[in-house]
Amino acid sequence: MTSATLVSLFAGTRWAGDEKVSIDAGEVYYAATSAQKEILSLLNILEVRGGFTLAANQEFSTYPPLAITGVALTGSVTYVTIPGHSFHTGDEGYLYGILGATQANSRWTFTKIDANTVSIPLASVSAYVSGGTAIHILTGAREMLPSGIRKVSDSTGVLYGHLTKQTLAWAEDNRDQFGISPGSVLATGNYGQPTPSTPNNIGTVVFYEIFTDPITIGVLGLPQLEMITEARFYRKHIDGMDDISSAVNPIIPSAYDEVLKTGTLFYIFQYRGEKGAQVEASKWRAMFDAEMMKARKVQGRRKLVQQSDTGFRW
Repeated sequence: MTSATLVSLFAGTRWAGDEKVSIDAGEVYYAATSAQKEILSLLNILEVRGGFTLAANQEFSTYPPLAITGVALTGSVTYVTIPGHSFHTGDEGYLYGILGATQANSRWTFTKIDANTVSIPLASVSAYVSGGTAIHILTGAREMLPSGIRKVSDSTGVLYGHLTKQTLAWAEDNRDQFGISPGSVLATGNYGQPTPSTPNNIGTVVFYEIFTDPITIGVLGLPQLEMITEARFYRKHIDGMDDISSAVNPIIPSAYDEVLKTGTLFYIFQYRGEKGAQVEASKWRAMFDAEMMKARKVQGRRKLVQQSDTGFRW
């Protein structure tokens, strides 16, 4: 069930308590889309994975949206100008909202050229006109999974399992075992056994989130070299990029549809100022919360919604 199908279900003349009201299609569409945003966020049902790079000798990584000021083709490689970007080679991200060079509006693995430029593997692109935003794959992260960062490679290209997720408080209590403070460093990845040498990328063994808007990740055991990794996380809706109104594809339609219908009715009445509308909104809010709780219990936080191939269109 999508926003469009809910229009035919709820638009028209309806009763709000003891009052007859007219609900137009635009109200239903807007309310249904708002409900879908809340459902997809609160249930943590959109799981994404993508590459990002832990920078050498850098404890914190943060990923705000960045403005694009140019796109140009040189040979068979497309160069994107993103002043002051924080991307490293191996980072994945999205370019969107670009006018003219619209072929660049997609998901890419970036190669860092310099502090203001990255390249993407795009061999043909139209002339750039204006605009565009670049976001790191982690910009959309709402919550990282406990084993959500995989050690993909170090300087020798060897695989090294996962980085575990810890709390910030735990990290602060255990810094001196991870080579962050003088005289106590980690070389082999076996924390609790410090050695007097500089930690390398094998020694990065835990991560912790600081906040998620935009997400900031801290690591203990600083990489000596850049370390390409893979992240797994639940993601949130990103305005301007996601179209969640028309492409929802629920794995369990009955469960998703019930939550969406009650949420849509809540938002319809919340937005209206007629007599009795707020009473109805309160009633449907309670039902919406009950349906959300039921969905959590039934699925145990498993996905109710199937992602498309791009991972960013529902």
